Amino acid sequence: MTRRNSLRFKQSIAVFSAVAVVFTQSAPAFANVENLANTLNTSTAEQSETPNSEVEQGTEVPVEEPGDESTPAEPTEPSTPDLPEESSDEVPTEPSESESSTESSETSTSTQPEETTDSTETDSTSTTDSSTTTDSTTSSSSSTNSSSSSSSNSTSSSSTNQSTGSNTSGDTKPSTSNEPVTIPSGPVVNSDGNAILDSSLQVDSLTDSDLNGYELPLLGSLNNTKMAAVIAESLKQLNKPYEKDAKGPDSFDNVLFIDSIYSELFTTSIGKTLEEQVEFGTKIATATAKPGDLLFWEKDGKVTKVGIYLGQQKVIYVDTQAKKKEDNKVKIEAVVIKNEKTKKDEQPSYAVDVLKHLKLNDYGEKVVKTYAATLDFQKNPTTENFIEVIGEDARKLGLEYDVFASVMIAQAILESGSGSSGLSSAPHYNLFGIKGSFNGQSAVFTTNEDDGKGNLYEIKSAFRSYSSYRDSLSDYVKLLRQGISGNSDFYKGVWRSESKNYLQATAALTGKYATDTQYSNKLNSIIAAYNLTRFDEPDKSKGVKTQTSMIIEARDQIPNAYREQMIYPDFDGVNYNASGSYPIGQCTWYVYNRFAQLGKTVDEYMGNGGEWGAKGAALGYEVTDEPTVGYAISFHPGVAGSSSVYGHVAFVEAVGTDGILVSEGNVVSPDVVSYRVIPMSIAKSDLVDYIAPK
Repeated sequence: MTRRNSLRFKQSIAVFSAVAVVFTQSAPAFANVENLANTLNTSTAEQSETPNSEVEQGTEVPVEEPGDESTPAEPTEPSTPDLPEESSDEVPTEPSESESSTESSETSTSTQPEETTDSTETDSTSTTDSSTTTDSTTSSSSSTNSSSSSSSNSTSSSSTNQSTGSNTSGDTKPSTSNEPVTIPSGPVVNSDGNAILDSSLQVDSLTDSDLNGYELPLLGSLNNTKMAAVIAESLKQLNKPYEKDAKGPDSFDNVLFIDSIYSELFTTSIGKTLEEQVEFGTKIATATAKPGDLLFWEKDGKVTKVGIYLGQQKVIYVDTQAKKKEDNKVKIEAVVIKNEKTKKDEQPSYAVDVLKHLKLNDYGEKVVKTYAATLDFQKNPTTENFIEVIGEDARKLGLEYDVFASVMIAQAILESGSGSSGLSSAPHYNLFGIKGSFNGQSAVFTTNEDDGKGNLYEIKSAFRSYSSYRDSLSDYVKLLRQGISGNSDFYKGVWRSESKNYLQATAALTGKYATDTQYSNKLNSIIAAYNLTRFDEPDKSKGVKTQTSMIIEARDQIPNAYREQMIYPDFDGVNYNASGSYPIGQCTWYVYNRFAQLGKTVDEYMGNGGEWGAKGAALGYEVTDEPTVGYAISFHPGVAGSSSVYGHVAFVEAVGTDGILVSEGNVVSPDVVSYRVIPMSIAKSDLVDYIAPK
């Protein structure tokens, strides 16, 4: 950003405290389950296989006998958000081929990596697929051991800088919704030049997610459980067709869709007509809508349609005016809807808060208990660094081979402890705990197995050893796309073209990839915590402007799309900061006084502008990553032209589809309040925080 006057801050720099959250609820396939304790955060402990602290070494690879080769258990939806104290999560292995043989369908954990061994007797001579099964179908399934993970030690990933995939992002080209993604041809090869993924598995077009960019928020991030119930129940109706006067459950009319959702969840009906629904609640500005509020569109003074606001600038509603009949259905779109008949953008006229007048019924409470992202994962640097290492490789593989990169990355985080386990670290790079050998290379780990009666016994297991994270990711994709012996469609429900969205993909993994009934919940929660759905689409930031707009000094110069959404009066210039804790004219001084002008408060000692997120969270303020009108936006140091030392803070005036409008002090000069449009590439990134006043 070009700035005529630099920001002048007189406060001292404070250090962000990176909160090391403890996650003891682990998936079974961790090669070092203890290391995950400082990368994720839940409330209970579980581990499916308990390895010995020592690793057997040698050239001979003894392995356990395969278990019962019956059909794996079908996926099981979580029936409660409470985590089970024990579960048996097993990872099926990929069918063996000339370059990759599978010894067993089980997945082990270990604290130390074994030397890579040549496993020629199990890979080079194999010509048939080995059967794959989850251990839930055998009498000797692995069991959890909560005491092991509760005594975990902190270990950061030592291999994040050794991935060979960080240079692949250039092959992924941005696309728009109107243009199919061009998929490069040719197989994925490993570092030795051998093909891992055959070109026949590639897809020539990208299947759009029916969530249309919406990401299910963590339960804990919502203000109340009523919001969660409305979101969950409405998402169940996606893609159901429009039918005039239809009340469901198989088809819906526009207004009766709303009535159906709220009547199912609450003890009181909100009305069966548009007029009744408008009158039921309290009218509010669209910019202040919260998830669960209703959005109404008017034309010539008459209400024409209604939708449910989901948050993230998304609305779910029944479209009745689509060009193609089959597109008249329950769908998610951006809040500003394009009318296909008039070719004009239609912005909602107002919102109505109905939730404060409603109480959940028994069914509504049940929906909350089965909400699909309940685990309160917190971001941490180790996992964020791990995502940066594998993210672009996962994106490229996902787009080319019809799988969701978000799910792939979440599984890698869960199964490998964010790359900190022994098996996932150099020199093995096995992120998913797949057993067998890869190009003749394997690593042997000694593990403790449960015979199904609580009795533990030691076995040795051979796990595939890869030369890079990219090889591990590619081998995982191959497993999903080729299935298992005798059933090439075993993981078909996980494919992007079949599942339609990442929530259905994680549900399809549950009971197949892992028998833990909470497996999808864990993955969905990780995806929400780290905004992993951004990797499910082409990287549109390439070649796209990510700089902020020019500085705007007058309200009438603000682009119409944002000016029309502004609901607050101009700053009155009054200094409400009687204590003088904020130097007059500074960005912090402005935001403090902007809140005070509007009848809101914020602490008098929030620190430098870039510190407001961390300080606000420590003081009990609501801090979120969702752009929200009326909140403060804290820019981390160096972001959007802010000071590389102090950062910056501004006030959110309006939220659009492509960016947000902020007002700010001390950008032009200490006595001038100016405006800027911040693009969503910054506004919805990890580089900013949003702080709600009290």
